[in-house]
Amino acid sequence: MPGFIKRERIWSLKRVSKSKNLNIFETQEGYSVVYDKELGLFGYALQKDGAFFSSKLPLSKSPPPDMEKHLQEEGSVRLAKAEQNAKRK
Repeated sequence: MPGFIKRERIWSLKRVSKSKNLNIFETQEGYSVVYDKELGLFGYALQKDGAFFSSKLPLSKSPPPDMEKHLQEEGSVRLAKAEQNAKRK
């Protein structure tokens, strides 16, 4: 279980994917997480067309009350990302 330190706060994330070429994380409370390159931080994930995207809301903030937990990307999206990651190695 990786821990990330940002701004004097530690978030403990759990890995929910089983693929060696794809890492999918959730907070301990079950919110899906993505790394936002623009913010340089991990943030809560939203989903559109079966794929995750950043909510632009960093983990240092509380999630909105209507945010869904345990989001999952569609299988075709996960497969494409895993294949792309495998090519980089």
